[in-house]
Amino acid sequence: GFIVQEFYTFPFFPKMAPVDAHDYFVTQGGGSQIIFWISFVELFSVVALFETIQGKREAGDYAFDPLNLATDEVTLARYREAEIKHARLAMIAIGGFIHQFWV
Repeated sequence: GFIVQEFYTFPFFPKMAPVDAHDYFVTQGGGSQIIFWISFVELFSVVALFETIQGKREAGDYAFDPLNLATDEVTLARYREAEIKHARLAMIAIGGFIHQFWV
């Protein structure tokens, strides 16, 4: 999405830089809708937070494995480590996307 918006813009949106688009959508009301829906979803994670504090579950474990990919503990540990590595790489990449605008 971040790269595509530099080459294509929907006809009903003004053409602008990604950083300026943030300010535009905040003033047009899109930012408040995003914050509202993210807050709504975060309310469901409060239960998981309290269970983590009480020691009933590990941090970040939502027991979501609909395809049963982690059949044993070794595979589950490998998938958890891969998820952490991919998440860190994604955070670095987003930082690069944003900062390339100013370079």
